[in-house]
Amino acid sequence: MLNWIKTLFVSILCLTLMPGCKQQVSDLEGEFTISSTHADLLLGVSLSPDDDNVFQHVKTKPVLLSSVWTLKPLDDKHYNIISKHSGLALTADTLSSDNPTNISQADLTGSDAQRFRIMRLYPTSDNKYLIISKSNEQALIVKGGSMEDGADVVLQNGSMLKNQSWGINTYNPSLAVRELVTDADAWDVFEEAGEPYVGPTYKQDFTQHNIQPASNVDPRSVLPGTAIPGRVIVDGKPFVEYYPGTLPFIAVCIHNKTSVTQQMRDNYPVGWRSCSGDCDSLQTAIDFRDGKKSVAVGDSGSGELCKRTAQYLEKITGQRPHMIVPNWPKGLLDMNRIPRDTVIQVLPPLRQHPDLIATWDDFLSFVREARDIAFQEWGGGLQIGFHGQVSRSARNHIGTGISANTVNVPEAVLNNSSSRSYQKVMNSSRMKFSLLQRHLSPWDAYKGQYSLGQGIAVRGIPTFPSATMENQQGPFFSTGGSFERNSVNRNLQDKKILGRPYPDHHPDFFDSVQLESYSNFMRGDRLNAYAAQLGESIYGNLVHNLGFDIPRIKGGDGAMTSEELSPITSVASSCKGEPIESTTKGRVDDHFHLPQACLQFCRETPECKFVSMFVDPSSDPNNIRFKKTRMCHAYASCETEKRSDYNVYQLK
Repeated sequence: MLNWIKTLFVSILCLTLMPGCKQQVSDLEGEFTISSTHADLLLGVSLSPDDDNVFQHVKTKPVLLSSVWTLKPLDDKHYNIISKHSGLALTADTLSSDNPTNISQADLTGSDAQRFRIMRLYPTSDNKYLIISKSNEQALIVKGGSMEDGADVVLQNGSMLKNQSWGINTYNPSLAVRELVTDADAWDVFEEAGEPYVGPTYKQDFTQHNIQPASNVDPRSVLPGTAIPGRVIVDGKPFVEYYPGTLPFIAVCIHNKTSVTQQMRDNYPVGWRSCSGDCDSLQTAIDFRDGKKSVAVGDSGSGELCKRTAQYLEKITGQRPHMIVPNWPKGLLDMNRIPRDTVIQVLPPLRQHPDLIATWDDFLSFVREARDIAFQEWGGGLQIGFHGQVSRSARNHIGTGISANTVNVPEAVLNNSSSRSYQKVMNSSRMKFSLLQRHLSPWDAYKGQYSLGQGIAVRGIPTFPSATMENQQGPFFSTGGSFERNSVNRNLQDKKILGRPYPDHHPDFFDSVQLESYSNFMRGDRLNAYAAQLGESIYGNLVHNLGFDIPRIKGGDGAMTSEELSPITSVASSCKGEPIESTTKGRVDDHFHLPQACLQFCRETPECKFVSMFVDPSSDPNNIRFKKTRMCHAYASCETEKRSDYNVYQLK
């Protein structure tokens, strides 16, 4: 009580009679900016780790971390004043008796040289403070009363000098705090655009942004299943990893499911998918940083499908696919876009974060490196980017750079060299290895028995394009899977480059595919079954369409072959009339292999000769709602009718 009365008395006295009176401060704790009141510049440190000087900075928006200080109370009188940027403490030069005395930043030791009293000047409404060193009782001051940006800050005797008073404000940034680089610096990494990839591993140097040096390890020297990490490590995990392989197949798990961590929120801008239309992009960035807003973590299931398909292929061949796996949320950095087109466009300072540019560069470097190895060892190959989608059509889409209408034509038209469809396929398709090196017809490349789409569709998973699915109605993901040809959004203010800065690597020797899997095919127990059927389709495509000699060492644990699952019609269809019996059973032993289960169901059903199989498009992975999830319908005879998402098989 006595101390409170004393404080009140001094406060009244200073307010009424003694302007400039000082009062001990003990209630400051947390992060603050400290500004010289005479020049209105911020107390700061250099961004260079080799410079330990302290000086005044010009104010910026957002405030640089080098101008943010943590005030840590030690007792009722003294504080440590620690730079948020460097983690070093404000330190007086105790070996000097000069006036003024030099002050710098140094590792925290607990000495009196790092202890400071903060005295509030009256009237308090002026937000003026003195900062006084315990070691020599000198006050923090801008040397010579300079008004210039970069002027030295020192300790000096005296009291109540104008250039000795400081404003202290709570650090509450209007933007997420991030290390920023200029437009020029950001785009320096693209100066080599158009030059061939030279490998191994990376091209660009990001060490100037405190990003670890690139690895120069030869991917062919790593142990099986070992990943080469990308340069940016967040929460102890690389933002992107490359698992080198030995097969002519590259699995790009572009949307691997990854949760948002607090470190991501604190350091990186929110992705463009989180703000579109009339949303407040600035508030979106702040809400993301503060944990009030979530972001998309990936095309549901597609990353896991990618990894399990690669595992399946390794199991049946004894050889490893190349696999590139990102460990960031899709809503943070979308590899379908260049960095300048991934982050909210109205916040240009946030777009050029070097970590994200380095990660994007690592990702494409790994893709190019995998293509380089496959080209050297096999002469080319197949590259699939794994995506997920939800559409009313309940089917997979295989994008290769051409529209659905181009291949929604009969075989005779698609293979006619004078037809518009043929010419579009030959000019724009990314199935270059099939068309240019293997000289397959467009029909065989897109809808033939060993085309990727038909290989999936014949196993009971509706997929377009394929011979089984005659037409695609509704939206179709047609982009293709090169990751290097997507054009930059034309609405961007900066149009330095009109496309990906790196060219496709060996473009005429790879089939580059964008596989958009229907989300419900990847739910629950269906995921393993789908990965097995997809693995079988990829294997058949590699061996038969692309002509690679890849011996098989295992039968695939019961995954159906094309010969076992030849449908009786070439288009999606079902049988007319009521079935003898229907079932929702889709398992064979512990595996969710729908075609096998339907054929087995027909064998066990008296008089069954045909089975109509329906791939469940509902969001009910456990098949609880029987009426909406019928999967197998048994028939004694079958008059077919066209039905989307059905296939009919005959028991032989």
